[in-house]
Amino acid sequence: YWSNHYQLGVACLRLGRNNEALAEFQKVVDLNPSHASTYNNIGAIYERESRFDESIRMFQKAIQLQPYAGAYSNLGTEYFFLGRYQDAIPMFEKALELSPNDEVAAGNLGDAYRQAGQTEKARAMYQRAIELAFKALEVNPQNASALASVGRYYAKDGDTAKGAEYVARARAVNSADNELMYDEAVVDALAGHPEQALTALEAALASGYSLEEARRDPDLKSVRALPNFEAASKKAADEAAQRH
Repeated sequence: YWSNHYQLGVACLRLGRNNEALAEFQKVVDLNPSHASTYNNIGAIYERESRFDESIRMFQKAIQLQPYAGAYSNLGTEYFFLGRYQDAIPMFEKALELSPNDEVAAGNLGDAYRQAGQTEKARAMYQRAIELAFKALEVNPQNASALASVGRYYAKDGDTAKGAEYVARARAVNSADNELMYDEAVVDALAGHPEQALTALEAALASGYSLEEARRDPDLKSVRALPNFEAASKKAADEAAQRH
């Protein structure tokens, strides 16, 4: 039953057991070669392993089989972190078209516009992402992910003080979430505080956040320029791997 292999692969992927996940997904490909999500997940594994050309092919295969928002978003993200912003933009546009109420899709498109120098389009997307995140906060004012999203988009739109305020609120709700730690690092970097950002980033990496993303994120350029970035970040990532 291919679905059992798929679910086992998803479980292994969430636990960071990439080799086991890949083996299960390859069994799914053998049994059900038209299952789009399997190729999307294989692409995610290749991305984790810095096998970028292979991950792009897998995301493209997923889109070919079933053009859904998640696959477009993943392909756009891969292009984005490779610095291919003009290629990322149409992928994120399509993801937002298919999922118009997704604040992450709007924020990703804002990021691509900003890095491509399309400032006004970027600001419009960040405002849309903020509005969508606020809708989530109307349902649950203590939604840490939504609070951090609001803060991240405010900071990327130039209001780093408000960005820091919302990320701090998110961290107060959930101090152990490494994604929120990473958001704090990004906001600190955008505010011109790279040393402070590195401290937050070290905490995120020590809790298992992706070092590869930190090395590729354009918003952390000032942090990567610090002389102690590589040693400090690698030490934190190694500690996280040992605990895992």
